[in-house]
Amino acid sequence: QMRKRNPVKDAGVDDERDQVPQPLTESPRSQNQPALLKTQGSHLSGLSHADSRSSRRSRAGRAGEPRPWPDPHKYEERSLYIFSLQNLLRKFLIGCIENKWWDRTVLFVILVNTVILVVRDPYDIPEYIPNSPVRTAWDTLGTIFNIFFLVECICKVVALGFILGTRTYLSAAWNWLDLIVVVVGTMELFPSNSAAGNLSVLRSFRVLRPLRVITRVPELKFLVMVILQSVPELGNVFGLCGFIWFVFGILGVQLFGGVTRGSCYDIDSGGNTGVSPCSLDRKSSDDPIQDQLLCNEQQECLRISPPPNSGVTNFDNILYAFINIFQVMTLEGWTDVLYALQDSLSFQVWIYFVVLICIGPYFVIQLFLVVISKKYAELKEQANISASGKAVTDAIQINTNKVHPEQRPAVDPEFSNAESAANEESQTVESDKKDDKHVIFVLYQKIIAKFQRIAASAALEGIVMAAIVVNTLLMAIDSDCEFCQNASCSQFKTVIEFSNVVFTSIFTFEMVIKIIGFGLYRYLWVLKFMTWLDVIIVGTSLAEIPDVLETSRCYMEPRPCAEYDFCDAGGGTQVLRIVRLLRVLKLLSRFKSFQKQLMAIARTFQTVSWLVFLICIFITIFVILGGTLMAGLVERPWSADGLFRGLRVFVSVPGDNLDTTSFPIQGRVATIKEFNRNGTTNPWRVCFNYGVPPVLEHVHVDGCVWSDVLDSAGLHTPAIIATVERDNYDNAGISYLTVLGILTVSNWNSQYYNAAANFKPAIIFYYIAWIFLGNWVLFNMFIAILIQGVSEQKKARFRQQEELMAETIKKFFQGLDAKQIETQIMQWFTEVDQDGSGEIDMNELEKVLVKKCGVEMNPRELIRLFQKYDDDDSGYIGKEEFKNMIKELLEMSEAKVKRLLLSSVNGLFGGLTDRQFQSRMVEMFKEADTDDSGEIDVKELTGVLAKYDIELTTNDVKKLLRKFDSDDSGRISQEEFASMIRMLLEEARGQELVSVVQSTTRKASMVSFALHRASVWNFSPPGGAAADDGSGFTVPGPGATGDGVVKTVSIKSMAGETIHGARKTLPPPEPPPVSEIPQYMYGENGDGFDRGSAVMGVGSLGNGVGEEPMGAMAESPHPPECVHPGGPRADGENPGTDQGTQTQIAAKDAGGNEEEEDRAGPAKRSLYCLDLQNPFRRACIYVLDYPPGAPETRKFFDNFILVCIIISSVALAFESPRVGSRSSTRAALDGLNIALNFSFLAECLLKIVAESFWGYLRSGWSRLDLFIVITSTLEMVMGWVMSGQSISILKTFRILRILRSLRPLRLIARAKSLRLLISALWSSAIPIMGTCLIAIIAFAMTSLLGMQLLRGKIKACSDPAYVHKADCLAATDDNGIPLQWSSPSFNWDSLFNGIAAMFILASQDNWQVFMFEGMDTVSRVEGPLAGNSPMVSLFYVFGLLVSSFLVINLVIGVFIDAYYTAASQMQMEEKITREPRAKFPPIDDDVQSPVRVAISDVVSTDTFDMFIAFFIVTNITTMGFESFKQASWQTEFGAVSNFFFSLVFGWECLFKLCAYCPKRYYRAGWNRFDFFIVMVSFGGVLIDGLGTAIPLDPRTIRVLRLFRIFRILRAFRILKAAKGLTRIVGTLAKSLPALRNLVALLCLIFFIFGVLGVSLFGGLCVSGEEASPGLEAVRCMISSDYLQDAKVNFRDVGHALAALLRLATSDNWTALMYGMFLMPRRGELSAGLWRQFSALNGTKTPLTPAGVNYMEVAEASIRGWMSESMPDGRYEMSAQWPYPTDRASQWGTVLRGVLAPCITDEEAAHLESIGLMDCTTLGNARPCASTCSDPASGYIYFFVFTILSAFFLMQLVIAVLLQQLMNSSDKQEVHLRTPGCEHLKLKVFGRMHRRWRFSAIQKLRASAKAARRRSSMGQQSNTPIPDMF
Repeated sequence: QMRKRNPVKDAGVDDERDQVPQPLTESPRSQNQPALLKTQGSHLSGLSHADSRSSRRSRAGRAGEPRPWPDPHKYEERSLYIFSLQNLLRKFLIGCIENKWWDRTVLFVILVNTVILVVRDPYDIPEYIPNSPVRTAWDTLGTIFNIFFLVECICKVVALGFILGTRTYLSAAWNWLDLIVVVVGTMELFPSNSAAGNLSVLRSFRVLRPLRVITRVPELKFLVMVILQSVPELGNVFGLCGFIWFVFGILGVQLFGGVTRGSCYDIDSGGNTGVSPCSLDRKSSDDPIQDQLLCNEQQECLRISPPPNSGVTNFDNILYAFINIFQVMTLEGWTDVLYALQDSLSFQVWIYFVVLICIGPYFVIQLFLVVISKKYAELKEQANISASGKAVTDAIQINTNKVHPEQRPAVDPEFSNAESAANEESQTVESDKKDDKHVIFVLYQKIIAKFQRIAASAALEGIVMAAIVVNTLLMAIDSDCEFCQNASCSQFKTVIEFSNVVFTSIFTFEMVIKIIGFGLYRYLWVLKFMTWLDVIIVGTSLAEIPDVLETSRCYMEPRPCAEYDFCDAGGGTQVLRIVRLLRVLKLLSRFKSFQKQLMAIARTFQTVSWLVFLICIFITIFVILGGTLMAGLVERPWSADGLFRGLRVFVSVPGDNLDTTSFPIQGRVATIKEFNRNGTTNPWRVCFNYGVPPVLEHVHVDGCVWSDVLDSAGLHTPAIIATVERDNYDNAGISYLTVLGILTVSNWNSQYYNAAANFKPAIIFYYIAWIFLGNWVLFNMFIAILIQGVSEQKKARFRQQEELMAETIKKFFQGLDAKQIETQIMQWFTEVDQDGSGEIDMNELEKVLVKKCGVEMNPRELIRLFQKYDDDDSGYIGKEEFKNMIKELLEMSEAKVKRLLLSSVNGLFGGLTDRQFQSRMVEMFKEADTDDSGEIDVKELTGVLAKYDIELTTNDVKKLLRKFDSDDSGRISQEEFASMIRMLLEEARGQELVSVVQSTTRKASMVSFALHRASVWNFSPPGGAAADDGSGFTVPGPGATGDGVVKTVSIKSMAGETIHGARKTLPPPEPPPVSEIPQYMYGENGDGFDRGSAVMGVGSLGNGVGEEPMGAMAESPHPPECVHPGGPRADGENPGTDQGTQTQIAAKDAGGNEEEEDRAGPAKRSLYCLDLQNPFRRACIYVLDYPPGAPETRKFFDNFILVCIIISSVALAFESPRVGSRSSTRAALDGLNIALNFSFLAECLLKIVAESFWGYLRSGWSRLDLFIVITSTLEMVMGWVMSGQSISILKTFRILRILRSLRPLRLIARAKSLRLLISALWSSAIPIMGTCLIAIIAFAMTSLLGMQLLRGKIKACSDPAYVHKADCLAATDDNGIPLQWSSPSFNWDSLFNGIAAMFILASQDNWQVFMFEGMDTVSRVEGPLAGNSPMVSLFYVFGLLVSSFLVINLVIGVFIDAYYTAASQMQMEEKITREPRAKFPPIDDDVQSPVRVAISDVVSTDTFDMFIAFFIVTNITTMGFESFKQASWQTEFGAVSNFFFSLVFGWECLFKLCAYCPKRYYRAGWNRFDFFIVMVSFGGVLIDGLGTAIPLDPRTIRVLRLFRIFRILRAFRILKAAKGLTRIVGTLAKSLPALRNLVALLCLIFFIFGVLGVSLFGGLCVSGEEASPGLEAVRCMISSDYLQDAKVNFRDVGHALAALLRLATSDNWTALMYGMFLMPRRGELSAGLWRQFSALNGTKTPLTPAGVNYMEVAEASIRGWMSESMPDGRYEMSAQWPYPTDRASQWGTVLRGVLAPCITDEEAAHLESIGLMDCTTLGNARPCASTCSDPASGYIYFFVFTILSAFFLMQLVIAVLLQQLMNSSDKQEVHLRTPGCEHLKLKVFGRMHRRWRFSAIQKLRASAKAARRRSSMGQQSNTPIPDMF
C-alpha cells in the first residue's frame, strides 16, 4: 500500500529538492530487511543530504557575506608578531598545511627516512670500504630529509605562530616532539669540526623520528594517551619496583658481596684452573653430591678473579645488585645468578630469591597490567562518551532544525510504465522461445538445474568435509621417516603423495560443480570468503601437481635407501600445500562455540592491530637506537667448538691497522665457508664481507682465505679471534629479531652479557627501558584489550539473557491484572521455596529460570542476577525481593516495547513539518479506519501498526489505546489518535538525547536514570523530611517544599539497575534539564553517589573485570534509623539468628550439588541391610559425628583424619628411590604407611556404612577419597604379595606407589575455602575447555605448517665437522663410537613434536635459539648453514604471535573470568555469615600540657613529615654506598651516617612519645614499626662499638654483625612518606587475604608435583655420583654424559621444589625437561667400538660383533675397569677418580658406548647380582634402580605443571589485584561505618564524639567547681558530681 501512494504529494509538498531519489532496484540483502529499517535508513540518508545542502545554503547566504578564510577562530591573529591572517605568504602556507596531501607527504617522508635509518650498514665505514657510493647516497638523503623536516617546521611556525597563543605550533604537545627531532636533525647539518663542535652523539636522537607517525594516526594517539595518562600510577608501581630493588640490593651487598669472585688456583703453580665461582669450604668425602663448587685438595679458592658473565653476576656494589635484581624481576636467567651464588656460598641462598620472586614478578610486576587495564577501561569509556556526544549533537540538529523528506518514495509513473513494458516484452520473448522449441536451451537449463542441486546438496558438502578431515589427518601423520631404518617409508610417502592428487581432484571437482551450478559471478561475489579460499587452495594444489607426480615417481622407483632423501628435495611448489591447511577453517566454521570465540577475537582485532602497529613503531625505534649504540660490537664468548659453516666471525689479519675506525672493531668481518677436517693447519676457510685487507696478497678471486683459530694461529696467519653474536644489530632483519627477543624477555640476559663485554654496565638502561616500555606496558595493554573484550562479551550475553527472561515472563503473565500477577508470583515463590524458610537461595533461583522462564544461565550470569536483586545483601532473596524482581522484568519488557514504539513513531513522524505531519497522520488513521466509522478499535489499531512494521501484542495495544481513550468507549477518534502520535513523538524526542549516553557511560546512565525515575519511585522516610540512609541520595520532587514528598534513588539505581521494594505512585513527568539537577545529587565526589556508603570487607571478592564495583555494595531498603547489629529488620525478621533456615550455597562439582546432599540426609538403608536404627550403623554415625552438635571444625574424627592426611603428606616428602629398603627411614615410612592406610580405609568404611555406598559417592570429593584409598590399599597388599619377585613384575605396580602422591588432594575436601574455589573453577571448566580446544587447534595447524617447512631438516651430525648425512653415518669418533645424525629435542618432525614446539614457543623460553636452528636448515641430507633460510624466521614469529600473544592470552582472559565466577560464588557463601561490623577505635584525650602541645604542633605538621622524609631518603641513599672491599672513607662514612640517622630517628621517636601518651603512640602500626627500627639501630651501633672495643671471637663478631642487616628496615619508612607508594602498598595489602586461597592451592600443587617428580625422576644420576667410591660409581659412570645438575634435580622433595620453581618461571625449563628424558638405546655394536674392545681385551675375538651379547661386553668392560682402578679391591680417591689411568678411561668409554645413555632396572639388577655394581648410595641392600625415564609420562608431567603454574594459577594474581584496584581507585575512598549506624562515617562520628566529650567535660568541670563554691559557702547542692569519664 505504501508503494501505491505518495504521501508527500498528497500532503502538498512540492519542494522536489528535499526528496531523495530511490534506487531502481533493491539488493537481495535489502529485500530481506524490515520495511521500518529501510524507512529509517532512507530517512536518515535524506537528512544527511538535506543537512549538507541546508548548511551550505546558510553558510553561503548568511548576511550576504562569504565565510572568512583563514578562520580567525582557528588561527592566531598574528604569527611571530609579523604575519597577519591576510598576509599572502601565511595564507599560502595555511592552505598548504590544510591540504590532505601535506600530512600524507610528511608521513611518507618519515617512513622513507625510517627505512633508511634501519637498513644502514654499520660496517660501511671508510676503513672497510674507502669509496662507498651507498654511504654517500645515505648521507645525501639524510641531509635532504633534515632540510625537509626543517622546512616543514618553519612552514608550520609561520602559519600557526610559534609559542605565544592557544592555537600556535607549540600549543599542541605532539609538536614538541616534532620540534626536538627537527632541532637535532638541524644540528647534524653542522660540520663536526665547526664551532658547533662534534655533534655526532646527537644522532641518537634520530630514533625519535618514527614517533612522528603517532601524531598523524588518531588510533595510535588513543593508545599512547592510555600510556601517558597511566604514567602517574605506573610511576608509583615503578617506584615500588625501585624500592624493592634498593632493599634487596642493599641486602644482597651485605650477604653476597664478593662471593662470585672466587676461582680455584693451583697451590703449586699458582695458575687459575678456570673453576669458578668456587666456595671457600673444603670438599667433603662423605657425600659425592655437592651443592657447592669446591676446589680439589691441590687447589685453593681465592676471591680475586672477575665475576662470571662479563663481570655482571655479582653483588659487589649497589649498581651490580640492581642489575641482577632486575634480571630476577624479569624471570629470565635468574637461575644463573642463583646457581652462581649457590656454587660459591650455600644452597640456602634460594630463600633470598624465592622471597624476591614472590614479591616482585608474581606480585608487584603484575600491577603494571592492573594499572593499564584500569586506565584502558576508563579511557575507552570516555572515548565512547565523546562519540556519543557527537551523535547527540547531530540528533539535536536533526530534531530541531531539519525537515525530513518522505521515507516512502513515490513511484514514478514513467518508470512504472517502462517497467511494465519491459515485463511484457520479456514475456513475449519467453513465449516466442517456448514456441520455437529451443531444445538445446531447455536441455542447458535442465543441466544447470541438476548442477545447482548437486552444488547445494548435503551429500557434496559431506563428501568435501570428509575429504578435509582425511586430508588433515594424512598431513598430521606425514612425519619424518628414515628410509634406511624403515623399509616401508617409501611406500608410505608414495601413498601420501598420491593422496594429494586425489584430494586436489576432489576439491577441483567441488569448485567446478559450484561454478557451473551457481554461476561464476554468484560463486565469487555472492558466496564471498569461503569461495575465494577454495579458489586459492585449488589453484595452489594444481600448481604443485607436476612436482607431486615427480616425487611419487621417485619414491616408487627402486633405489638405495639413502637416495630417497633426495626425492623430496626438489620442486619449490610443494610449499604451496601449506595453503591447504586453510581448509580446516571451513570445517571449524561448523562449530558454534568456535564461531563465537572467533567473533570475540574479531571484535578486538581492530584495536589489537593498531596496538601491534604501535609496538612495531617502538621496535623500529629501539632497532635504530641499538644500531646506533651497539652495531658491530656484540660478540659471543670465545669458543672454538662453537664454529660452524655460515657463522660470521672477526678475523685478525697481521699488519692490518684498524685503529683509526670510528668505533672499536675486533677485526675484519668474515663468514665461514667450510671446514677442512683433514687439515692440520688453517682448517677454516673464511670469506671477507667488506673487501680483502690490503696487506693480504695472492687472495682467491672470491675473497676467501684459509685461517686458524686464536688458540693455535701463528704470528703471520689470519686468525679467527671472535664470533659475532647471533642476536646483533648489524643488519635490519636480525636487529628486528633481536629487539623482539628483548621484548619477550627471551634470553635477554645473555645478550646483555655479550654487550657488557665491550661496553660499560650502563648499557643496561637500554634493556631496562625497552623491557619496561615493551613487556611491562605494551604487552600488558594487549592483555588488557583481550580482558576488556571478554568482559564486554559477558555483559552483552547477560543483557540478552535478561531480556529473554523478561519476554518469557511477559508472555506468561499476559492478560492478568495486577492482583492476579501478584498472586501468581507468590505461587511461584512457594513452589520454589522447598524448605518453607521464606527465602530462596541461588540454586532455587536457577530452578525458577529453568522451569518457569526456560532460560539457562552460566554460574557467572546467575550470580550477577542474584546479586542484582538481593537488596539486603543477605545471600537470600525474600518474598518482596522476588516480587520486585518479577515486576522489574515485566517493566523491562514493557520498556523494550515502548522503545520500539517510540523509535518507530520518531522514524515515521520525526522532523516533518506540521503539514506533512497532518497528512501522514490522516493517512494512517484512514488506513486503520476500515469501517469508515470515524473511530478505530484495538483490532484496527493493531493492524495499522503492523502495516508500518510496529509489531505489538494485543495487550500492549489495549494499554496504549486505554491511555488515550478519554471517554472509555474502547475506541479512539482522529483527534485522540493525533494526540497519541504527538505525545509519543514528544516523548521520543525527549528521550533521544539521553538514550545514546545511557548506552555508553555509567555516569550518564546514572544521571539520566535519576531524571527519569526521580518522580516515579516515592520513598517516604519517617517524618516526611528528606533523608539519606547512606545507600543513595535524595531528590526533592515537584512540590517537595510544600508537601515534603521526597524521591530517593538508590545506589543500584544509579548503577543502572532498577529499584526494589519501592512504591510506584506517579507517572513519569517531563525530565528537568541537566543544569537544574542539584549538586548534592552527585555525592561527595560528584559522580552520583557517595562512595563511602558501602561497607567493603577487606579481601572480599566482588564482581569481575569490567563490572561496576557498586554491584556488590549493600543497599538497605529500610528506614535510616540506626539499628544495633544483629537487631531485627524492618519486616520483623532477624537474619542474624535465623540459623535453621540457612542453606549452604556451593558450586556444582563434578558429582552434584552439596546443597542437595545436605538436604537429602542419610539413606534409609545402607548396604541393603542396615537401616537407620541398626546399632552398628548408629555407632558409625556416632563416631563420625562425635561430639554431637559440635561444628564441623571440632569433630573429633574429622580432625583425626586431617592429622593423618598431614602426617601422610609429610611422610611423602621423605619418600625417595634413594631410601634403602633395610634402613631405619624405610622401616619407619613403611610402618607409617600401613597405619595411615588402615586409618583411611576405616574412615571410608565408616562413611559408607553411615551414609550408604551410593550416598557416599554422591560427592565428588568422596569419590576422590575412595580412589586414593583403593590405590593405596592395593599398593600395600601388592607390596606384601609381590615381595621378593622379579623387577619386571614389581614395575607393573609401581604406578600405584606414584598415585600415593595424590593424598594431599584430600586436604582440599577438608578446607572449605579451597573446596569452594576448586568446585567453582570446575564448574567453569566448559568455557575454559572450549578456549583450550581452540588453542590446541591453533597449535596443531601451526605445527602442520612447521612440518611442511622444516620436517626432517633440523638435523645435524654429532660431530660438527661432518656436514652431509652420508659422511656422518659412515664415520666414528675417536673412541670408535659411530656418529649420530639426529634432530634436536625441539623439532617439527611429527605432529606431536610440533605441538610441543608450539607450547614451548607459547612459554617464550629461548625461542630465538630454536628460531636460529630453523634459519640454519639446508635440506634433509645436509647439516646447518648459518642464516641459510632467513625467511623461516617469519614462521617462528608467526608461531610466537599465535601461541604466546593471542591464544595463551585469550586462554588467560577466559580463565580469569572463570576465577571471577569462583570469587563471586565464594562471596555468596560468605554472605550467609555476616561479616563483622567495623570495630570502633578508642578516642584519646587531647594534649593538655603546653610543652606537649607545642611538640604536638610541630610533629603534626606536613613540614615535619617532609623533613623526616628527607632524612629517610638520604639514609637510604647512604646505605647504598657500601661495597665489597670498600675504601676506608666508605667505612667511616657508613659508621658516621648510621650513628647520625639513628640519632635523628631516635629524636623523632622521643618527640612523638612526648607529644602523645605511649598508649596512643603505640596504637598506630607505623609508630610501632618506627620504634622497632630505632631500637634495632641503637642495637647495631652498640654491637659495632663492642666489636671494636672488646676482643671477641671473629665468628661471634660475624654473627653479631648480622644484626646490622635490620637497618635495611629503615627503607620501609619511605612507604609512609610517599603517598603514591602507600596507596599501591595498601592495594597489595588488601589483596593478601583474597590471595590466600590461591597461594594455598599453588603450594599444594607444588608439593604434589614435587612428590610425583621424585617418583618419576628420583633415580636419575646426579653430577658427582659418577665419582662415588668403589663399585658405587659404576651405576652413574654409564650416564656420565647425561648427569643432572647437583642443584636442579628430583632426588628429594626439596630439590624437586626448587626445580619446579624454575619450571613455573619458565626460565630455560625446556633444557631441564629434555635433560630428564633418557631412553636406552640398544643395538648391534659398531665396528669401531668392537675394535677398541678387542684391543683392550687382548684376546682373539671375532672380526665383527655379530651375535655378541652386549651385556657380555658390558660385564667385560666393568671387570677391565676394576682391574685398572681397583687392583686387589683397593682404590684411592683422587681428583682423577673414577679413571685413575688412561686404560681405565678407555674401558669406561667402551662401557658407555654399550649401555649409554642409561641402564634399565633389569640390567642394573643383573650387574648387582654378579657383583659388578653397588648401590649403597641409594640405601642399604636396595636393588639398583634404573637411570632411565619415560618421555611420555615426562611430557605429561612437565606440560601439565607448566600450564597450571605459569599459565593459569600465577595469572590469577592479576585478577585479584585488578579487582582490588578497581574497588579502591584514586577517587574512591572506602570509609568504615559506625557500628549500629552505618550511614554515618566512623571518622565523622569520631569528631562528633570528641567535640561532645570535650564540651561535656567542660560543663561537668564548671558544675563541679560551682558545687564546691557553694559547698564552701555552706550551701547544700542536690546535684551529684558525676564521674569525669
